[in-house]
Amino acid sequence: MKLLLLGLVTLPSLFFAQKHDFTWILGYDGGEDISELDSFGLSLLNFNPDTVLDITVNKIPSHGYNRTNTAICDRQGNLLFSSNGVNIYDKNYGIMEGGKNLNRNEGAGYLLQQGVLSLPHPRDTNLYAFFHARKGHGIFVTQTWYSEIDMRENDGLGAVVKMEDLVQDTLIPGRITAAKHGNGRDWWILLEHYCRTNEGCIQNYFYRVLLTPEGTKILKQPIFRARLTQTGAGQSFFTPDGTKYIVSHAHRFGEPTYIDIYDFDRCRGWLDNKRTIESAISTDSNAGSGIVISENSRFAYFIMWEQIIQYDLWANDIEASETIVAEYDGFIQYGRSDFPLATRFFKGHLAPDNKIYINTANSTQYLHVIHNPNEKGLACNVEQRGVYLPTYNGFSIPNHPNYRLGKWEGSPCDTLSPISSTEQVAYNEMNFFPNPSTGFFQLELDEDIPLSQLEIRFYSLVGQQVGVFRGQESFDLSGFASGIYVTEIWVKGKIFGREKIVL
Repeated sequence: MKLLLLGLVTLPSLFFAQKHDFTWILGYDGGEDISELDSFGLSLLNFNPDTVLDITVNKIPSHGYNRTNTAICDRQGNLLFSSNGVNIYDKNYGIMEGGKNLNRNEGAGYLLQQGVLSLPHPRDTNLYAFFHARKGHGIFVTQTWYSEIDMRENDGLGAVVKMEDLVQDTLIPGRITAAKHGNGRDWWILLEHYCRTNEGCIQNYFYRVLLTPEGTKILKQPIFRARLTQTGAGQSFFTPDGTKYIVSHAHRFGEPTYIDIYDFDRCRGWLDNKRTIESAISTDSNAGSGIVISENSRFAYFIMWEQIIQYDLWANDIEASETIVAEYDGFIQYGRSDFPLATRFFKGHLAPDNKIYINTANSTQYLHVIHNPNEKGLACNVEQRGVYLPTYNGFSIPNHPNYRLGKWEGSPCDTLSPISSTEQVAYNEMNFFPNPSTGFFQLELDEDIPLSQLEIRFYSLVGQQVGVFRGQESFDLSGFASGIYVTEIWVKGKIFGREKIVL
């Protein structure tokens, strides 16, 4: 059975791009005994670069995809594997070798939004990195795991060849998301600690996981002026250009809903310049829920149950740009036994056709669509129930990063070329602050390095060395001309890292 959703889409940049997110899988488990007229089974959305969105139905798999959902394709857009947080399934929907019993089954899959993530591994084009979270007490994550999947195994069906514990700590539920490193090869993965006030927590922080050909390295960063969340329900994404990290928060009913916006440095995975925007008071009919970013990285869409709010991330005052672009029109779908199912807004995702698709806060057969998310205000064109699915979808939307983001041109880390045969850049934690500065800079490192071994070199953007400092961690550059400088940190004659500063 094949359905075509009419409506032109433009994909000019995707013909030669990586198509890892070109198949979405939504729906409940089917089974061979389910009739063709029944609305259960899997809906497969195929975003191949044609003039239509192709939707097919598969009623054979005996599993479903609830809130936990990932499916990844090869570079040509062919499905490789998927996961509902319970198991990892190969392209034929069988359980992949080594991918069984990641978590307990909670109906049609695991109930954890953004609880799994799949990435092409920087080491090998046949290798994929897989991250999955496990809940402990309540809805909060207490364990996060890292796996490697080799697609050469089992005649191309793949196998999990490595699975290891990544982080054992209480984290905000789900929200595993990633952005390409500035070198265009590696990945940054962010995990947010859950600060439990009843345990005396007063300082929240992020785990920043760096995925390189050698594997994973974990760094931490404190969150200053953090609001201590109660439930942590929400969604998080990087802007498609990788310059910002944005997360939505929903508290218990009767408390404010809000979003946090951070600037993001793709070289060192550093979050900075945090801004918090409060929105409406959360109620039983209008709780804060999702956040999605437009393809041009300009507009953030805060999805509440009965409203969709647009913010202009390029505005001088982001909060003042708040515009309601959709309000729930009250439509009800009647399911089996005429049970009423409200089609309120829930979570969203930017698709390869540059449209945003939003699921409903009930198990229905509809997706809402923002047809022109790059446009300001009502011109973004929100169509409620713009897609009718052949099967029911239970709160599910896939979790993908921007696979097509390239290297950060002009940055200190935009190359993979070795500096020389005697030096090697390590991925070390470093930070110059304040940055920008009017003259004074302080260097902060993640390792205790004797000052006698430390040398800092400053270069102009054209590569001319303009200063060298030895044996010190603070610098007065007020005598330098205003501009951007590249710093190199050297320890014992080898480069420790690079950083860009603005004077």
